[in-house]
Amino acid sequence: MQEVLEHVVSQGLGRKAGTPILKVAGKTGTSQVGEYDFREENNVNEYQLAFCGYFPADAPKYSIIVSMNKLGLPASGGGMAGVVFHDIVKWMISHGIPNLAIIDEMTNDTVRVTPNNVDSIISNSLKQD
Repeated sequence: MQEVLEHVVSQGLGRKAGTPILKVAGKTGTSQVGEYDFREENNVNEYQLAFCGYFPADAPKYSIIVSMNKLGLPASGGGMAGVVFHDIVKWMISHGIPNLAIIDEMTNDTVRVTPNNVDSIISNSLKQD
């Protein structure tokens, strides 16, 4: 099951929840929860969008559920709630939560992720992909 949830983020609709320096796993969700009549011609649907995830995926320590309601389309749990999840995880990483060390693939050195270097690490990780 854990492998399936990792694939939701690495290959599926939850890709926007992921981060290049920390493996994330989770599940997206989108459901229509209401329909509203605004004049006779304009029906607007309400959607509940969700992403429930945990990280680091290979040794889970933190879990977050993002749930939000939205009127109208587009509506995507992975594309919208997943982005909020990603932003929370990025904020946590940039503030030293969790305390991370990664291997620099170019030098094979261990690099501690800190608020001062997180942006350059993410930027370099994206260039390598």
